Amino acid sequence: MSKQLGGLKLKHPSKGGFKALYDMINSTSGRINLLTYKSLKGFMFILDVSLDDSEYLTLNGSQFTKPVTSFILKFAVITPSNDESLDIYRGKKKSSESKDSYFDEARLQQQIWKNSIMGGRPEICPPVANFSLFDNNDSKELMTFLQSKTTGSTQDVFNYLLACVNKLPTNEIGVIVMPRVEKSTTFGDFIDDPNGTNFYGISLNTEYKNMAYAYVTAQIARLFINIGVIHFDLHSGNALIYLTPDNKIKSVIIDFGRASNIMTDKDDDYLKISEKQKIREKKEEFFNRLFDLNEDTPDKEKVKFILEILDYLADMDFTKNQELFSFSDEEQYQMDWYRNYPRRSYVPVMAFNILKETITSEGLRMLPATIKKYERQGFLIDFSKELSEFIVPFPGTEPTSSESSQECEEVDEATGMCTIMGGRKNKKSKKQRKTKKQRNSKKQRKTKKQRKTKKQIR
Repeated sequence: MSKQLGGLKLKHPSKGGFKALYDMINSTSGRINLLTYKSLKGFMFILDVSLDDSEYLTLNGSQFTKPVTSFILKFAVITPSNDESLDIYRGKKKSSESKDSYFDEARLQQQIWKNSIMGGRPEICPPVANFSLFDNNDSKELMTFLQSKTTGSTQDVFNYLLACVNKLPTNEIGVIVMPRVEKSTTFGDFIDDPNGTNFYGISLNTEYKNMAYAYVTAQIARLFINIGVIHFDLHSGNALIYLTPDNKIKSVIIDFGRASNIMTDKDDDYLKISEKQKIREKKEEFFNRLFDLNEDTPDKEKVKFILEILDYLADMDFTKNQELFSFSDEEQYQMDWYRNYPRRSYVPVMAFNILKETITSEGLRMLPATIKKYERQGFLIDFSKELSEFIVPFPGTEPTSSESSQECEEVDEATGMCTIMGGRKNKKSKKQRKTKKQRNSKKQRKTKKQRKTKKQIR
């Protein structure tokens, strides 16, 4: 099991809100391109920057020193109510998010990431690096800025989003940012590309595509039976396939705008509490059965187990999405790629083995207390804050105060964190600053002197 790398931290803690992202997009190396527009909600983009222009660091060994140079940005139209219909974009129905639903999505993704990496296990999805909401005027400023930085189909999406916020004063924009997995593409593009296509130095073939099917379906099964979340927007653009340094194919899942956390006693867009209880029982049944199976279990039993989970989820996907959206094609559903799943090959067996390993194996120890510590220190985004704290101004018009522009006085070599998190108006010189040992020594001398004086008075 490979070592977990953890989340992200800002290079400059003064660049809160959307400022760090704005600076990267506005840099000479910043390039933003469309990844996919096929989700029911939102649009996904890729932002690439140079090492020098990166504003985020990830762990390199035990220190936050490795610049992150590629990100995924998800933009959504925010309206007063969730699921308001928007104009169709390139033949795809689109709908909106409310502030609460988009906040819940970002928080759920971070929760899934945190739960999936416990015990050093592989992540199911990328962590959330930034979550920002903009009011109507700032949304217009942001879209106009992004229009000026893009061309072609990418610019066309920002034209569409600007038209949405111009349409009504209550329409706004929200952005979720996450690190992009290196050497990756969407699952759909990976399996649709012809054999022989170059993928970061390897030549695509049926074996690689089967590995992609196995990893994606193992992640979907794990998301359900291990984490307790059902993803209802699992089209082929919402899973990413990536190439590891040792040329292995792996995957992560993205875009949790259409998902249900069955572990909560709360109705959502897809499932009522009464339905969740029955599904939780099914989840537990699958989870317990997994531990009854092992390496010596016949392959046909492994195949049966995996296909039961996938069929169960695909049937639910079809039923719920048809109920909610009444697709004109009565056979359409988000997991329609599953029709081509290679059931009669070794792929379901490989998916079972991946699922079993990722749930039962343990690597670098990762405890909830460690995650909490990272959140307090600013390594990870903290979703315990109120939603209102994530409503930010457009950075291009935001005044820069003398306090926010100050850099860190010192950097802790062990953690990579600034000792001064937000800058300080009156900095003490190095000579003026006293070490903890010196301060304690002075305090002890003072206390000793006080005790001696009291004794003399007596």
